[in-house]
Order: sequence, then structure tokens, then C-alpha cells
Amino acid sequence: MFRFSVRTEYALRGIMALAKAGKSLFIKEIAQGENIPQSFLSKLIQQLSKAGLVDARRGRHGGVRLARPKETISILEVIEACEGPLASPTCLLNHTSSCPRPSACPIHEVWQKAQEGMAKVLSKTKLSDLLC
Repeated sequence: MFRFSVRTEYALRGIMALAKAGKSLFIKEIAQGENIPQSFLSKLIQQLSKAGLVDARRGRHGGVRLARPKETISILEVIEACEGPLASPTCLLNHTSSCPRPSACPIHEVWQKAQEGMAKVLSKTKLSDLLC
């Protein structure tokens, strides 16, 4: 079964903590609340910042906050900030970076459609949809 990395799990947990809070939080607060190593979370925040999903500011009045409203940030954006493009031609059978024989492989088209379907669901699902 296809699984996302721990990095992606932590990024999703961290960004959901920001969405729930609705305000700036310090990395230390997020790390403690979500049981994520602080140094690891700091690196994730940098990635999410580069992707335009969070704003991070240093200093006494700093912290991390969502860069956009939670209603506009999709789960797919968070995943792709960590994993790269989801709908890529990765081969499930050979575990290579791309399918060595896409025209002859009976699974290739099915996997491609499955990836596209998953990407569609994740792009439609916003952070705000996951809040209780």
C-alpha cells in the first residue's frame, strides 16, 4: 500500500494545529502539542513557508501562522510541499522513479487513474474541512 512519509504526517499535524489555533504559534508550542521533534518541525516549517503555506517570523513577537485562509489551503498542497508532485509516473511494481514500459504495462493506466483520483480528492479537501 502507498504511504506518505513521517515528514508529511508531521507537516499535516503541524499545519492542522495552526488551522485550529487560528493565530500565530511558536514552533515550540506546535512541537509540544503535536509530539513532533522541534528541530524536525523547524525544517518542515521552512518547506511549508517556501511553498507559500505558512509565514514564519523570528523573535519575541514572531511565530508561525497560515499564509492564507484555512479555507483555501488544500491537503494536496501540504503533501506536495513535502513529497513533491503526487501524480507522478512512479512504478509500483519496480519501485523505480518512472515506469520502464508504460505502453506495455497492464497496471500503468490503472495506477495513473488512481493517482489522479486521489489528487482530485486531496485538492478539494481544505484544512477547514477537517476541523471539528
